[in-house]
Amino acid sequence: MVSKFLSLLIFLAILSSFTLPEVSAQSRDQQLVSGLRDRRLFELAESFCKERLALSNLDPVTKTDLTVELLRTYALHALNESPTERAAWFKQAHDLAAEFAVKKPPRGILVQLQDALTWMAEGDLAAAEIRAGALPVSELDRALTPLRTATSALDDLNKFLAKEIPLLRRQAPAAGELSADELFSLQQHVLFHWARVCRTRSELYSPKSPDRSALLQQAQEILRTPFTQLAPEDPLADQVRLELAITQLLRGDLQNANEMLATLDHPTKSPELRLRARAERVRAALDANDVKAALQMQTEGRVIAGKESPELDLAWLETFIAAWQQAQQQMNAVDSQVRQEEAAKMARFVQTAHGAYWGRRGDQLLVNALGGSSGGAGAAVLARTADNFYRQGEFEQAAATYEKASEQAFAGADANMAFELAFKGALVQEQRKLFVDAARRLRVAAVKEAAHAQAPTFHLKAALYAAQEVRQDPSAAPTYMEILNEHLKTWPEDESSGQAAVWLGQWYAAKSQPREAFAAYSLTPRASTKLTAAVPAAATIVKQWFADMTAAGKSPSAELPVVVDFFQQVLFEGDNRLPERWTQTHRDAALAIAELRLAYDSNAAAEVESLLSAALQSTTEPPPAWQQEAVLQRLLALAVLPGREREAQAAIQQSAGAAPQQLLASVERLGKIADTSPPSLRSVVARLQLQTITLLDSKRNQLPAAEQVTLDRVRAAALLLAGKRDDALKLYAQLAKAHADNGPIQEGYADALLAGSDKQSLQQALDQWRRISSRSKSRTPRWFKAKYSVALAQYKLGDRAAAQQLLLYSLETPPGLEGTGWHQQFTDLLKLCEAQP
Repeated sequence: MVSKFLSLLIFLAILSSFTLPEVSAQSRDQQLVSGLRDRRLFELAESFCKERLALSNLDPVTKTDLTVELLRTYALHALNESPTERAAWFKQAHDLAAEFAVKKPPRGILVQLQDALTWMAEGDLAAAEIRAGALPVSELDRALTPLRTATSALDDLNKFLAKEIPLLRRQAPAAGELSADELFSLQQHVLFHWARVCRTRSELYSPKSPDRSALLQQAQEILRTPFTQLAPEDPLADQVRLELAITQLLRGDLQNANEMLATLDHPTKSPELRLRARAERVRAALDANDVKAALQMQTEGRVIAGKESPELDLAWLETFIAAWQQAQQQMNAVDSQVRQEEAAKMARFVQTAHGAYWGRRGDQLLVNALGGSSGGAGAAVLARTADNFYRQGEFEQAAATYEKASEQAFAGADANMAFELAFKGALVQEQRKLFVDAARRLRVAAVKEAAHAQAPTFHLKAALYAAQEVRQDPSAAPTYMEILNEHLKTWPEDESSGQAAVWLGQWYAAKSQPREAFAAYSLTPRASTKLTAAVPAAATIVKQWFADMTAAGKSPSAELPVVVDFFQQVLFEGDNRLPERWTQTHRDAALAIAELRLAYDSNAAAEVESLLSAALQSTTEPPPAWQQEAVLQRLLALAVLPGREREAQAAIQQSAGAAPQQLLASVERLGKIADTSPPSLRSVVARLQLQTITLLDSKRNQLPAAEQVTLDRVRAAALLLAGKRDDALKLYAQLAKAHADNGPIQEGYADALLAGSDKQSLQQALDQWRRISSRSKSRTPRWFKAKYSVALAQYKLGDRAAAQQLLLYSLETPPGLEGTGWHQQFTDLLKLCEAQP
């Protein structure tokens, strides 16, 4: 005779799609665990099972039963968890089943079945999410993989049972083992669930596809065995009929399906079965596009004998959604709004009545329906649903729903709500560290409604998210730069573009692209508060850019007007008037103009001096550091203006408070000015250099050792220009000996020697320039100068033939001197050598 456990096995548990079956007559332990699960107290149920399983005196049958209960609890726990936590609970279930199988206990087949049903539940869950639109079709394997695993496991169990049952009918079972009749009943349940897996897999394919047809036919063929072999009073028999009816619905056989469902929704049947059949009757009406009939069925009620069905409540939700969609198609705005609110209310009820898993399924159905509608309907409902997903920790679903809600709000011309929802979605993705998608959401919203007051702010935030992604993945840099450029193009005069320009400039500066960095800084709106950062940054990067060009032998004269124009736009007001009240940004712009024009515009000294005088005399007191730099730049301008030496000397005294590095830079710059000044001004500039050096001597110890050496080198050069050649040579000789590898010192010493007329100096100059030539890289500026100076020394020493030979070799040996800037000098000296003595 079949034992009592067969009357309960699976029946009560399979009434909902993902509840797993009982595996033995319920003991008090099992009743306790089942009660805890019903109240979704999964942790307590798990703790109880683990404590009982840890007992050393537990008999094998009880151990198997409790293992099955723990497996069921893990699986149901997984179903009610958020997607990020779900996989861990499924894994615990599978690991437990694998660990139990190694021990080969009596009745171990029950654990195998439970593990197969756990795989089925995992696949069913993903399949339901795909059908509801919560997962994209590209995620099909997330459902198919566990469903196929379940199929294989159930197939193996069926084959094992088919072989084992005849053997047991010829012998009595061992203690604790299942009898042949029990195994036969178990086999019917295996077949039933195998058919369910096939049906679930079929729903993942399009209705008319061969895959769906083949799987549905397979399901019906599998069900034929339990349908014909089970006694009518067996609880599983009605479950088989229900599954057959669902399969018929999917195959389009609505008439036969409805007839079978009507026999199941009958007062003689259990409340659980009736409610489940009623849910499928509702769905059959919806499949027939008979929304009115589906709504009418709601009068039959959703509760029987105090029992409720999550599947029926879900079917009611599907009905409200279908009614809403129908009203929308009929352009019945009032009915559409009513049905939409009914659907939203029902989705919230499903969550409250049946827990997180069913609530998630209801929300997913609602989102899929509302998100695919047109005209902006449902934005508010979707927003509430997204908030609900977020509160439950369903961040992926929350993000997807916020996006659909934002799209609905845009479609309904409610830009304010659309921006708010886009921002919420971005915040969810930021929390998940999905910065690319967070940036995309805000960028899409901003570009879609570029005229909206929040659009620039949202777009700038998108750039910030993109920057965060670049910190994680440098390959994302192009998107970051694209967003910044798009921002500057779309909102060129908005305050936010100031920040975008500064960020873009900083990016290029960090990549050693000074030209591009300056171009970015120059896009800062002239009214932006970010000019306070953009102007000094632009000045710094331009100086680097021009210095690089000069070092490469190129003149920045073509770029200078455009660069200066940017700073002038910042500085000058209407009609080219200087500002009445100077800000620090004005001062920074004025200083940048002064530095650049003095360095690269030989005719700018007078205008620069006038500009700096005005800036220094402004009504607002400038910061000391800026003031000292401005005074030093004015000194450089005065140095090249005839008759202004006394003012220049006064400027030197005013710069006494400048930092030693500032003073040293001015001394070096005066030296360069002297090199390009007419002979009448060189001695003046040299005197100014020496005066500044005297001022700097008191701060010499504040300079690093290398800069102290630079100071001594510049002093020697200034002494030479000032006509104090003996002092210059003495200092140069000391420096050259102490710093044999210092190129500027060796070169300066060689220049000083070559400037003499006595044979000893000239011979020393020749030797010095030959050493420099041998240690210089070929065809560099120093190498060219060394070759020329060797020839000049030879010419001055009277060895014209040697000089001529060197000059000719340099001019005629490929690639020659064309384009180097030295061709004319070599040619002129060659003409002197070739002239008659």
